[in-house]
Amino acid sequence: MKIVFNIFYLNIKVIGFKYLCNFDAQLLQTMRLYYDSAKIVLLLLIITASLNSCKKDKYVDINTPAQNTTQPIDTTGNSNNNNQVVEHINITVTGIKDILGTMNVALYNNAGAFNNPNQAFRQLFIPVDAVTMTLKFDSIPPGEYAFGLFQDENNNQVLDQNFLGIPREGFGFSNNAMGTFGPPSWYQAKFNLPFNSYVSQTVNLRFY
Repeated sequence: MKIVFNIFYLNIKVIGFKYLCNFDAQLLQTMRLYYDSAKIVLLLLIITASLNSCKKDKYVDINTPAQNTTQPIDTTGNSNNNNQVVEHINITVTGIKDILGTMNVALYNNAGAFNNPNQAFRQLFIPVDAVTMTLKFDSIPPGEYAFGLFQDENNNQVLDQNFLGIPREGFGFSNNAMGTFGPPSWYQAKFNLPFNSYVSQTVNLRFY
């Protein structure tokens, strides 16, 4: 009986030793994993710090005005620079018979749009208050232009015509151009607006 007990006790010691060895091995492996993870985290922290340093070097304060930049030029006609000449077109309308309605003026900048108010580059609608009127298109880019105008006596926004298509309201075109049967062509009515200058035209209303 004593021998059996000794054998049993010896087996327990052997098993305990093996378990302890296995536990130490597992503990050592776990510590190595934690050590490797710590190295990876430390490496990531170093990389992040380096990237942040680079970003700070490249940071530009948006509140600091840029140097050696071209200043914008005011082309609206509102500039305070008295030496600056803004291109414009002056139109004097004569031959007005009755002081009523509105003077409708359409400015065109290409042949395809000419005499089509829906494609006008600029438009003016000025109440008729005298037998001679002076109108102005301000801040116009240099280039080729033509215009058409009519006195809208009843303010219906169209040039009234009779059953033959003949206008019943006074009308006119730039250069005082007239077509043989109908309105003039773009080439008859066009004019050039030079850079840093202006154009003045006098148009006499025509009536039928």
